[in-house]
Amino acid sequence: PLRLEATYGGRPTPKVSWLKEGVRMDPDEHLHFELTQTFTTVVCEKSIRSDTGKYTVTAINEAGRAKGSVNVEVIDIPGPCTEPWEFSECTRDSVDIKWGVPEDDGGSRITNYILERRD
Repeated sequence: PLRLEATYGGRPTPKVSWLKEGVRMDPDEHLHFELTQTFTTVVCEKSIRSDTGKYTVTAINEAGRAKGSVNVEVIDIPGPCTEPWEFSECTRDSVDIKWGVPEDDGGSRITNYILERRD
């Protein structure tokens, strides 16, 4: 889950808004907002890779404006290796295999692969 929290205050009570990558966020089936007189929260119960980005909360009233930002990176498993797969130097005991790196690394450097053999 993804949960971003911010406190705010002011008189008159500021209007609060959230932006992701500079675009205003509105609640939908993927995320919702919680708001009190001094606290605001963005909640996403099941975060996905596309939730990665810069989030900014802004509080505005007649007296001024305040904002804060945070960069979020959602980590997941890498996508599948890309084709073409190349098999060469096949022997009874071994084979050389080459493949392309995944289009999405899952947000983290890939350090190894696991190959399984099936008879």
